Amino acid sequence: MKKLAAYVGALLLVVGGAVAAFWPINFWRLYDANLRPLALTHAENYCAGFHGFAAGFPEHDPAVTDCENSGPYDNVTPSVANSVQWACQGIVAGGWGGMVSDCELIFEQDQLWLVQGGGITRSWNDAWPRPRPIGGSIVPMDDSRTGSRDGFSRDDTTRQGEE
Repeated sequence: MKKLAAYVGALLLVVGGAVAAFWPINFWRLYDANLRPLALTHAENYCAGFHGFAAGFPEHDPAVTDCENSGPYDNVTPSVANSVQWACQGIVAGGWGGMVSDCELIFEQDQLWLVQGGGITRSWNDAWPRPRPIGGSIVPMDDSRTGSRDGFSRDDTTRQGEE
C-alpha cells in the first residue's frame, strides 16, 4: 500500500510539474481587492489609458483589447515600476491636457491603477494591496501610518537641531 501511495504521489508531482511548466498561466498577474486583473504590460497600460480617457475608463472596453492585440507595444513583459508611467503616457496621448508627471502624481496620491481591458481601480485592502515598485517612475510616498515626522527624531520628541 505504501508503494502505491508513493507511485501515485510521484505521478501527481510529475503531472503537476508538467502542467505548471507548459500551461499558459500568468503567475505574475496582480489583482485589486475585487479580483480584477491589473494592467501591468506596456500595451495594457498605454491602451487602457489612451482609450479609457476618452470613454470614461469603462471596464472591458473592446477598443482597449484591440489596441493591446494589434498595437506596437510589448504585451508580454510586466513592469510594476513602469505601469503608471505607461498609463499616463496613454492618457496624455488620448487627449488629457496635463503632463505625464502630473498624471503620475495623481495616480500615486489617489492610489489609482488601470485594470486590464479597461477601467480604473482604487480598491485595495490588506490582502490585495496596491503594487509598490522598488524603484522606477512612481513618486515615492511616506511609508509611515501617521505621515512624515516633520523633523522629529524617533528617539525623543524634540526637533532636530533644537535643544
